Amino acid sequence: MTLPPDLPVSTLTAATKLWRVHQAVYEPLWFGPAPGQPPQNRFDAPAGEFRVCYFGQELEGAFVETLMRGRTRRLVRLAELKERAASAVPLTREVRLARVHSDGLVHLALSAGVPHAEPYDDCHAMALDFWRHAAAVDGIEYRSRWDDSRLCVALFDRAGNALGTPITRPLGSTALVRPVLRHYGIGVV
Repeated sequence: MTLPPDLPVSTLTAATKLWRVHQAVYEPLWFGPAPGQPPQNRFDAPAGEFRVCYFGQELEGAFVETLMRGRTRRLVRLAELKERAASAVPLTREVRLARVHSDGLVHLALSAGVPHAEPYDDCHAMALDFWRHAAAVDGIEYRSRWDDSRLCVALFDRAGNALGTPITRPLGSTALVRPVLRHYGIGVV
């Protein structure tokens, strides 16, 4: 992909909170894939050039990207919720993200389908192009595949210093997730 010299960029200010929904037994901040592992997620590096940590800009985006991905029914098991935690992670500095949605698509000459295409080979190549670009962006801002009204962030490991101390709460034993379940009409079994 040939990127324009003036990338479409979104800026998130210091103190902005990003959200992760993750397995509770693991730390909330993890840049993957692990060294030597092949790319697994949408904007992972094709050959391990960098690592990525994925976030939602709101809890809802992180939730649907993690727990509703690929489901044909709006149900989650209580055990799944109890195995998970939600972490709000404040930014300690401004981050600049390649905008792969809205008007950014026109600037990049992409259709909205490209950042959501499977398999992820094109997304991996595109992420590498963004990572190498002279704009030195911190990551990629894109729409959730499961709720396109929500924005998500794929943060490159070079921006790990922009992440503050996470505030983590369990999903299965707090009221934190109830509004999300209500909003989407998700049942718990």
